[in-house]
Amino acid sequence: MIIEKTASLALRCSDCGKLETHKLNIFHLSGDNKLYLDCECGHNKIEVRRSGGDFIVSPYCLACGRYHKISIPEKRVWNVSRVQTLSCPRTRLNLGYYGPFSLLQHEIDRQQRELELLTDGLGFDDFADPKVMLTALDILHDFAARGDLNCECGSREVHIELLSEQIVLTCQVCAGGLSIPASSPHDINRLESFDNLLLRYRTNTSPHNSGP
Repeated sequence: MIIEKTASLALRCSDCGKLETHKLNIFHLSGDNKLYLDCECGHNKIEVRRSGGDFIVSPYCLACGRYHKISIPEKRVWNVSRVQTLSCPRTRLNLGYYGPFSLLQHEIDRQQRELELLTDGLGFDDFADPKVMLTALDILHDFAARGDLNCECGSREVHIELLSEQIVLTCQVCAGGLSIPASSPHDINRLESFDNLLLRYRTNTSPHNSGP
C-alpha cells in the first residue's frame, strides 16, 4: 500500500496581493531542507520546514510588519481533510490557508469572485496600497463571520464600496454608514484594535426603533 503525504498552502502575496496555491509533499521537506515559496511576481512569501514532528511556516504579516513563525503538528497538515486557516498569533488576522488542493482552489475561486464583485471594475492600480486594501477586506470578512459587523438599527446587511484609500460600509436597511481608512499599515493596526464594527445611523433615530 502506498501512502502519499501531500498538503497545499494558499497564501496571498504581501507585495502584489495575488492569492496562489502551492502543492507540497513530504519529500520536499526531508532532512533539514527548507522550502521557500515565491509568488509569480518573484516576491518570497513564506519559508517552510519540518522540525521535531512539527510543520514550521513563516508567513509575512502585514499587520505586524514581520514574518511570524507558526508551528503546526505534522499530523494536522498531512492528514487534514478540510481547509484550515493560518492566523497571526497576535491579531488573529487571516494570513492564508492549508489543506487539500481541490478545497483550497475552491476557496480561492470563491474569494476571487467576491473581490471582483467588491471592486466593481476597479483594478489594483486604483488603490493607494493594494496589499493594505486586501488585508483590510480580510479583516472585515473575519468581523462579519464572527457577527461583529453590524448597524445600529440591528441589520447585518452591509454594502461594501472600495475607494482608493478607504472602504465605505453602508447599511442596506437604514443607510447607516462607516468609513474604514485602508491606505497604510497604520490603518490595518487600527482596524485590528477594534472588537467590533458598528455602522451609525445617518439620522438621529433608527427606522426600527423610533424615539424622541
